Amino acid sequence: MYIHNVHDVLCLPHKRLVLGLGANCTVNAMVNISKCIGMLQEVTSTIDKQLQITPEQTHHARQHTDEDERLILKEIVYKSHVFEYVPGRQHTAYPALSSSILHSLDPDKYISWIQVQKNKVAAEQKYKEILLQ
Repeated sequence: MYIHNVHDVLCLPHKRLVLGLGANCTVNAMVNISKCIGMLQEVTSTIDKQLQITPEQTHHARQHTDEDERLILKEIVYKSHVFEYVPGRQHTAYPALSSSILHSLDPDKYISWIQVQKNKVAAEQKYKEILLQ
């Protein structure tokens, strides 16, 4: 069995002692149990030094990705020419997909759809006003 946190394992009996006091938990009992914590920390730090264990980090280092993002965008936009129009180029999974969604838009149908939506919103607004009176 590999022990990841020696300090927690060595403190476990003392935690059990404190929890085991139950109703008998007095200040004197707590002081007596906690007197060994200093010695326990000294023992664990000595063991860590002998085993060459570095102390655990208390926080995660946050990597700054700004430069990486700039490099990726530079590669995609300027070098790879991904967004340049090439006649006849298409994805094999979407052969019927138009290069622009506006090509298939019928302006008359769009205007009539917008008009219907405006009427629905106006009717809902009138209904709310009537209910709030």
